[in-house]
Amino acid sequence: MSDHNQLLQELQSLIASKNAKAILQITSKYKAPDIAGALLEIDLAEAAVIFRLLPKKTAAKVYVYLPSEAQAELIRAYSEKEMAELTNLLYMDDLADLLEELPANIASRILENATPEKRKMLNVLLQYPQDSAGSVMTVEYVNFRKTMKVKDAIQKLRNMTEPAETLYTTFVTDKNRRLEGTVSLKYLLTSHDNQTIGEIMYPFPLSVSTHDDILNAAKLLKKYDLNVLPVTDSESRLVGIITIDDALDAVTAQTTREFAKRAAVKPTDKPYLEAGIYEQAKHRLPWLGLLMISGTINEAVINGNSKLFVAVPILVSFIPMLTGTGGNAGAQASGLLIRGIALEEVEFKDILKVIWMEIRVGVLIGFVLALVNLIRLQMQGDPAADQVKFPVSVALILTVILSKIIGGSLPLLAKKIGLDPAVMAVPLITTLVDFLTLAVYFSVAALML
Repeated sequence: MSDHNQLLQELQSLIASKNAKAILQITSKYKAPDIAGALLEIDLAEAAVIFRLLPKKTAAKVYVYLPSEAQAELIRAYSEKEMAELTNLLYMDDLADLLEELPANIASRILENATPEKRKMLNVLLQYPQDSAGSVMTVEYVNFRKTMKVKDAIQKLRNMTEPAETLYTTFVTDKNRRLEGTVSLKYLLTSHDNQTIGEIMYPFPLSVSTHDDILNAAKLLKKYDLNVLPVTDSESRLVGIITIDDALDAVTAQTTREFAKRAAVKPTDKPYLEAGIYEQAKHRLPWLGLLMISGTINEAVINGNSKLFVAVPILVSFIPMLTGTGGNAGAQASGLLIRGIALEEVEFKDILKVIWMEIRVGVLIGFVLALVNLIRLQMQGDPAADQVKFPVSVALILTVILSKIIGGSLPLLAKKIGLDPAVMAVPLITTLVDFLTLAVYFSVAALML
């Protein structure tokens, strides 16, 4: 049984008795994600009561893990003072994400109750482009001067009144906030009291710009096994930090949107079960309508070869197999290329290498599939199928080769002209491949029959 299910059972047995002390004792044993999961499965009014019983710091952590609808309902029930206390305990990056998700009237209430300094920082964070380092960074970090002694730096940590996202890594800046180095908590605590920060710091640290893609930050965190990465502005001034958990959340959200695009669905930040029927249909309809209209080209190709069907009716039965194989072959190539582009393993300058690679892969796969198809048709013992087995097999080879070329090159072309490679993925490639498959199939059949 998961922790949140176990907590749910314990809470349900105590809610009726309204034993506040027991509820507080039980919730203190669980982590914030488990408490949030349990609150989502009970009545909202009862969840609100339990939420109010939580210590303020715990409530702030739990609040981050709740979906936007539940967050909005809880905030509506809060007084101005309670709301200010809760939101002041949230880290700036979490609070910025919260404001983007909540309805405008509730977001306005939160901003009105925020301090002028916090309101100014929130407005800055909200202005950065989506999926940029600036949009996910937090501004709660600890920085020192190079001339500061170790004992003074440790005392500064002890005297902190505002929470910091992390203390494991601190940062060294000059008087103009330009980033000069980093200091790990381990070195800080094990160094001599009278040593200066400049003596123990790690100079020339890795950093990202506020407008860099969050994927770039995630790659640096992974490649160099870091827990935190400084974010600088155009003048190399330290403006925030990105922690590994924030980078992971951002990459997960970005990946979710990429999958939506590849499935021809307009991306949404809402979980599948929380999006209503109307919203689901609205996000799916535009692409499906476009693909349906583009599919009329295939109809024209089929109608243009109706005489061939009359002469050899069995040709019709192989259309689904050929178009399906072509679509799958193109999807395989595009999926690998989209991943390669995201990881910066492949660039547009490599397009000829990609095409040559996909041609060779297509030839190998095409001949194997054609051989399997020949054996299958031979074993059927159907005179009509035997008549078309060679045209179908040749068309199958050409289809796989063409599909691989299209699937491999379209994402690179899209990236080159500034479009999202994911948009050029499965649905659009499949439609184009279907058209070329039919054109190749009927041309081969007409020549060989």
